[in-house]
Amino acid sequence: MENQIENQSGSVKLRPAPKSIAAMVLGISSLGSSIIYGIFGIPCGILAIIFAVKARNAYEKNPSIYTPGSQKMIKTGMITGIIGLILSVIILVAVIFFFVWIFNQSSHYNDYDYSNYSDDLNIKLQYIKLFL
Repeated sequence: MENQIENQSGSVKLRPAPKSIAAMVLGISSLGSSIIYGIFGIPCGILAIIFAVKARNAYEKNPSIYTPGSQKMIKTGMITGIIGLILSVIILVAVIFFFVWIFNQSSHYNDYDYSNYSDDLNIKLQYIKLFL
């Protein structure tokens, strides 16, 4: 009973499970930040899953001292964290493949033979010397 907070009327005030709000916020932010090349969504998703597991363990030990909404926040954090993590990894892999493809496409320009340009330039320089 030491974890319960009593208000002035003597009744017990329930509080959210520890880390349940953090899990929900990080899960939602992992979804939103997954479109930023997936870089920020990966750590947010991992932290959301970790916090949701810790909050669920604390809630299951003594559910009577926590609000009923804590369980909803824990589920929201877990689901959005997993979806955000998967989406971030997919987007990050797609961005890496895109840049590799662009790099491979641009490297084909180096295969062109530029030796004919020096011959043309020498001929033009000879004509210019004749006129000077």
